[in-house]
Order: sequence, then C-alpha cells, then structure tokens
Amino acid sequence: MIRVMHVITDLDIGGAEVMLAKLIGATDLSRFNLSVLSLKRKGVVAGQIERLGIPIFELNLNRPFSSPRAILKFREVLSRQTPEVIQGWMYHGNLAASVLHFLNPDDLPVIWNIRHSLNHLHQEKSSMRLLIRAGAFYSKRPAAIIYNAHISLNQHEAVGYFPENAHVIPNGFDLQRFRSDPETRQKMRSQLGVPEDGILIGLIARYNPMKDHANFLRAASLMAEKRANVRFLLIGRNVDNPSSDLTGIIDALGLTDKVIRLGERSDVVPFYAALDMASLSSAYGEGFPNFIGEAMACRVPCVVTDVGDCRRLVGDTGIIVPVKDPAALKKGWEKLIDMGSVARYNLGLAARKRIHEKFAISKIAGQYESLYESFVESRSPEIR
Repeated sequence: MIRVMHVITDLDIGGAEVMLAKLIGATDLSRFNLSVLSLKRKGVVAGQIERLGIPIFELNLNRPFSSPRAILKFREVLSRQTPEVIQGWMYHGNLAASVLHFLNPDDLPVIWNIRHSLNHLHQEKSSMRLLIRAGAFYSKRPAAIIYNAHISLNQHEAVGYFPENAHVIPNGFDLQRFRSDPETRQKMRSQLGVPEDGILIGLIARYNPMKDHANFLRAASLMAEKRANVRFLLIGRNVDNPSSDLTGIIDALGLTDKVIRLGERSDVVPFYAALDMASLSSAYGEGFPNFIGEAMACRVPCVVTDVGDCRRLVGDTGIIVPVKDPAALKKGWEKLIDMGSVARYNLGLAARKRIHEKFAISKIAGQYESLYESFVESRSPEIR
C-alpha cells in the first residue's frame, strides 16, 4: 500500500477541510494507507476522518514555522508514519509539507494543494501576502501543485508560481449524501414558512464582501416588487447577526418578511431539498464553489454570477449572469420561474447528471490516486 500523509493547518469547518474529509472517504483504503497531520488543533471535521480509522496527529502549534519545537514534532511524526507521498493543503500546509520533505533523507514527493483564488494580491492580509510570495519562490520544488480551479492556477502563475508542475483537480461531490428528497422538501418548506405556491431561492455563504450579499438582496428587492410568493433563504456564518449591516440592508429594502436567515449550519442537505433554485451572487474570490456543486447534486437548478470556474461547473444546466448586476440576477431567477416546475425539475436532473459525470467524488479521488501512484512508481527501487 502507498503511504500518504496529508498536512493541513487545522480541521475546523472550511472548504479545504471538508474536501479533505470527502477525499479520504472516497480513497481506496485497500491501496492507500492514509494519515493526517494537523498543524494546530483537530477541529470538528476530525471526527469524520477518525471514524474512517485514519490517524490524525495534532501538533497544537500556533506558529508552525517559528519554533524549534515544531521541527522536533515534525521529525517525530515523520519517523512514525514513514510516508511515501506528502500532500500539503493550503499555504501553511504546503510549506509544512516541504519542511517535512527537507527533514527526510529520502527523496519524498511533495504535492501542494492550492484552494485559494487571488483577485488582487494587495487585497490580502500582509501575512497572507508573505505566504503567497514564499510559495511562489519555492514553487519549483514540489513534484506537483494541485489547484481546484483553473482561475486559481492562472492567478497564481501570474504572481510567479511555477507552471510546469501544475494540475487542476476540481472539488468533488458525494452523490450519496447530496440528493433530492421530496419528503424532506415538504417538511423543510413548512418549517421555513414558505407558502404552498411559493418559490424559495437560496444562498449558502458566509457573510463576506466577496460573496456580495448586497447584490443578492437588491435582486431580491426587484423580484419582490412583482412576485409576492418568492422567499429568500440565507445560510452561513454571520448572516443571522442582528447587529450586522446586512440587517440594515434587508430593512432598507423592505425585505424583512421575505428573507429567512439561519446562520451557519453543519448539515445543509435538508435545506437544499427545500429550494426551488440556488443562487451565487459573488463579486470575486470564488474558485470552484462547493455550494453550487452540492445544490446541483441535489437536483437544484442554479443562477450564478460569472466568477471563478462557475461556467465550467454549471455548464448548460443553469444560468450565468454578470457580477454586481442585480437586474441581471433577477432576470436569471425569473427565467427559471417562468419555465415552470416541470422544466425546472428537468434542469435539476441535468445538473445532477453533470455532477455525476464530471465531478463525483469517486472520480476526483481517482485523479488524486493516479497522481500519487505516478510519483511513487517513478522513484528508484532502492529509495522505495
């Protein structure tokens, strides 16, 4: 079996952390022996991984690269696990994976995994800019750099990342977990207070400027002027904060009785069942949005702004609109409403089929496995 060690900052809820858990769950454990090194604490995602029997080494390092203790801990884990491939995740995890490589006498292949989109480097925090530039400087060293979106690859190459070891492997989606459920749909819509003839449009995203909730709400205001039966569901970190400026926007637009705010949820699957459509309103910063892929897997048609790799993800199963254009977003919603429930259902079927054919987690895990195998097989027998 090929021994692979995944190195990540922590295992709190986040796109990379959840993707790592999904990837591990879909990896063929008869061919791969996996372990996870968490530079900080384990976090809530750790339970999903440990239930699969995968060991997690928790280092509890607040500053992974500024303490001699970190080097000692790295050496200890490395000697216990003797990995054949080291897979980093995100900037801190990538650099830690490279440190592990330097500490090992064998020529271990190190693979980086970049899951961040760079709109403008100057907009990043100073500490993040430093990490990104350090990554660019060392980017020739890893055997491969995996990006989860083509736009991310292009943006990183533009700031100096080495192009010849680049691979794009998109996010994958669990079609067993994300699926439509008519019974749950009725139950959730009743709990949310959606009228029987109502249309529910959902946005699942943390409250952050790049997600452009204001764009979504302005489109909602335009829609509410003509269609009284439409409701809008917001789920995500801080969207339910009554003291945030989001509350002021909702009140100013007269949407208080139209918008349902639920905050961050650990399991969003039942809420997908309640939706008539999902909508991404982001202005920038997206790579390969999990929210839209999950909605598509649940047979929910989507209207999305033209950011990141949304076009590659949605294809012809949804509607793409310009960023920062509430009128265009509202027209996209209207197009799906006006096509009727049967046509929307068929579009949802096409969306799930697209996920199954191109982005199922089993297929994505296969791409990771093939990459790992190619590097292990290329090493000299005496090293192996």
